[in-house]
Order: sequence, then structure tokens, then C-alpha cells
Amino acid sequence: MQSVVRSWVLAAFAAFSACVPIAADASSLALSTPSGLNVGDTFRFIFVTAGTTAATSTDISRYDEFVRNDVSTQYGTVTYGGSAITEWLAVGSTANINANVHIGTGTGASYRGIYLPGGSRVAASEAALWSVTLDHAIDQTLNGGAVAPTSVWTGTAADGASGLYPLGGTSILDSVSIFGQAGKSIFLWVSTSAVSNGSSHVMYGISPTLTVSSVPEIDPATGGSALSLVAGVLAMIEQRRRRAIAVA
Repeated sequence: MQSVVRSWVLAAFAAFSACVPIAADASSLALSTPSGLNVGDTFRFIFVTAGTTAATSTDISRYDEFVRNDVSTQYGTVTYGGSAITEWLAVGSTANINANVHIGTGTGASYRGIYLPGGSRVAASEAALWSVTLDHAIDQTLNGGAVAPTSVWTGTAADGASGLYPLGGTSILDSVSIFGQAGKSIFLWVSTSAVSNGSSHVMYGISPTLTVSSVPEIDPATGGSALSLVAGVLAMIEQRRRRAIAVA
């Protein structure tokens, strides 16, 4: 009986840790493991920024900086598995940098692809981002909030390469850049049309490759460790077992 209860408790804990992102307090955000992933698997999160920016710079690092500042401003310290995530990247292209090269790729047999903060898989790999259709539209902010259809700066063609009108423009036409559309699951997510890059729009951000670990997530009800809850239940079971033996 004890082994059955123990298995049930551990299963409940596993289901709990697959929930949506949990804010520990006003200045931090703990991201949770997407459902279906196991310890040792690797993956990435992708999201839509809360803030907006113009697309006039030709330096891709300026857009990475924008994404990182947006994360810090909106959510404070963002963690996964107990470690802070800092190396966020913008999903975008300038005249000299292609988005498909800039964001890199996840590799290895344990790599499980790219996910929304709420747990839905967007693509099986970075290469799949540049296919015709995504598994799920990119329609969430980093805390899992829904994003209405909106223009997103990318400067990127559907194949992930620098588009005809990249971020910051080109020497021929430097006032126009490509945008995509949040909420679209087809190639329009990255390449819809082009407008004046002096206007302000959101961007897509993507995490570095993350590894699923055994570090517990935060319990939203108590702010404590969910693993502590499991340990407490198991301790109670053991205590009852000993009392039963003593009475016998």
C-alpha cells in the first residue's frame, strides 16, 4: 500500500512541475518544464516581448540587449531549474546576420525542440521554425500571458535568412524592415510584410538551450519547494506505518 501511495505522490509532483510558469514574487519568474520532457532532455523557450522597440539599428546585439532588458524589466530574475537564464537572444536578422544562424541550434539525441512558456511545443527544432507550419503559434509572453495578433519585428524571410528588408534596413533602403505576426502558425509568424522601421513593435525572444534537471519548481500556494511537500507526505506515511507496527 505504501509503495502505491508513494508512486501516486511522485506522479502528482511530476504533473505539478509540468504546469505553466510560476512567479515566485514580483521580482522573479520561475519557468516550468514542459509536459512530456524527462530529466536530461534539452529544449528552449520562445516568447513575445512585453515591450516594444524601433528597428532602426543595424547591430543585432542591440536587439539582443532589448530582449534581455525587457525580460529583466518585466520579470526580474528569470530562472529554470534553480538557475538564472541570462543569455536571451532576439529572433531577428540584420543585413549581415541571419536569424537562423544568430539563434543557433539545439543538438543531440536529447534535444526536444522549442516550447512556449506555457508548455506547448512550437517546433521540433530550430530548422522546423523555418518550415511552412509551426506546431503552435508563438502567442505568449514569457510569463505565459496570451498575446493578441500583433506585428513583431524580425527582418527575416520565411527561410530564416536576412530578408529583403532586414532590421535596420539596407544601404539601398534603410527605412523599412520586415515584420511577422504573433499568433500565426504558418510562415507569416516571421515574414508578413514590411513597414517603416522607425515605428515601435514587439520582438520574439528565445532562451539558450536548457536541460531538464531534478531541481524542484516553486509551489505557488506556499512559495516553498514542491519537493518538500512530497517529502512531508512520505514522512507522514512512514509515521503511520510505525504506529501500526507498534499497536500490533
